[in-house]
Amino acid sequence: MRTTPPKSSHAAPDNSLGILSWLIFLQLSLWSVIPFLTSDTLPLDVIREGLSWGQEWQAGYHKHPPLVSWAANFAYERLGDFGPYLLSQICIVVTYICTFKTARFYLPPEKAVLAVVMLTGIYYFSWPTPEFNHNVAQMPIWALIIFLFHKVILDQDQRAWLPIGGAIGLGILIKYSSLILPFLMLVYLIFRNRFFTVLRSPYPYLGIVIALLITHQHVMWLISNNFITLTYLGDRGAATSGHAAAAIAAAKFVLAQLADHLPLLIILGLCGLLKPRCWAAPQSVKPRFDLLLLCGVGPCLIAVMVALIAGISLRDMWGAPMWSLSGIMVMLLLGDALDRTKTAVLLRAFLVMFVVIVSLFAIANLFGSRVTGKPLRTDWPAATIAARFDRVWETATACPLTVVAGENWLAGLVSAKGQHRPSVWINGDSAISPWIDTQRIDASGALALWIDGDSQKQGLLDRLEAFGPVIDGGAESFIWEKNQSITPLVIRWAMIKPTACRQSMSQK
Repeated sequence: MRTTPPKSSHAAPDNSLGILSWLIFLQLSLWSVIPFLTSDTLPLDVIREGLSWGQEWQAGYHKHPPLVSWAANFAYERLGDFGPYLLSQICIVVTYICTFKTARFYLPPEKAVLAVVMLTGIYYFSWPTPEFNHNVAQMPIWALIIFLFHKVILDQDQRAWLPIGGAIGLGILIKYSSLILPFLMLVYLIFRNRFFTVLRSPYPYLGIVIALLITHQHVMWLISNNFITLTYLGDRGAATSGHAAAAIAAAKFVLAQLADHLPLLIILGLCGLLKPRCWAAPQSVKPRFDLLLLCGVGPCLIAVMVALIAGISLRDMWGAPMWSLSGIMVMLLLGDALDRTKTAVLLRAFLVMFVVIVSLFAIANLFGSRVTGKPLRTDWPAATIAARFDRVWETATACPLTVVAGENWLAGLVSAKGQHRPSVWINGDSAISPWIDTQRIDASGALALWIDGDSQKQGLLDRLEAFGPVIDGGAESFIWEKNQSITPLVIRWAMIKPTACRQSMSQK
């Protein structure tokens, strides 16, 4: 049982909670509002893997489990474009809160809150956060599981296995890589000779039952769909040249994780805290430091080991949920080198950095295309595109547009902003869009879209031919509002005409 610092149940001084509250407020407000105000449409993953999948309310999708898609679509239906931005930042602030609670197992309140503030110096907690996706959604779940496991180990609170089971179940519904943490927990229990002690309590078994209840429907879906998401995972991570390419990708992954900590390291360097003499963990926490290292560094090491053994390539952004403990580790290693004066300096420095980064994001969103000559994904005129094709379809068919086929981004834009929120028929492939079948296409028809010059066009049209005659429709042109000097976007279209119109949208 822990003896120092005071138990996390003790109230933190008002100043520490005040700083945490301000951080939460700034994160929620600035990182939600600024992307919302400076973007013409939602980010790539929100459209492609959130809204276009989530509106179908399936128990799983061909790339990922369903929870993120459900949540993104729910937020969008309630709050429009602002919903997914806000949802993403809620994930970040929940991560902050869970991390603060974990930090209190090691640090006094004033240092625990600084450990959380330091997370703003990690890339994953700033620039990519407006794009609500599976990586962002994992972050609070991982932080929660880590906190609860600390309660099991350091508070000997066996009842914490119940919410651990719930969090693991939700984590699986977000992304299968969440299983890394239960594996590391098992490793810790075995090597610390606590495994059989834990087994004598009923709570771990009840936690497993909770996890199974949460994931049951998805597991059944996975079995009935021949484990399609696992097949995608293997294809997505497959290295082009086997283990040699996987080793190179693993090295790049580790370097990328270090690079993602650069703002944090720069602030420490400017404050004179990167000198070797500043780094030494205090004796009082050394007996527990292995638990912190296991949870803080272990996931990255496990990911690299699995990639090397299996010969798959890691993607840099897969590291997003792995670093919620970085600030705690830094604070512990700084030990007594961090007095109250330097703590105040660090807080101000991270606040300035926070404002600078969010300001740079706003500038990049507003003027990035003028610098690069290429539009950002969030520059696409989604509302204009959807309204135009709603009119094109209704003029040609006198029916509401309820099915749009094509690449998931372009079709997803029309789906998100369309008058009737048409279903996305991904690449015209019903194997990965099971909500589209022959009967539905016969009744409702389908609008097919592709960018002019897209090499995938013929494959799309060939797949559509199996459902009925495809009529070539022509092309529509769209200007880029943020930089009208860029060559206009030209979208070509074709259609399968409906034989009947659904007059009621209540079936959607």
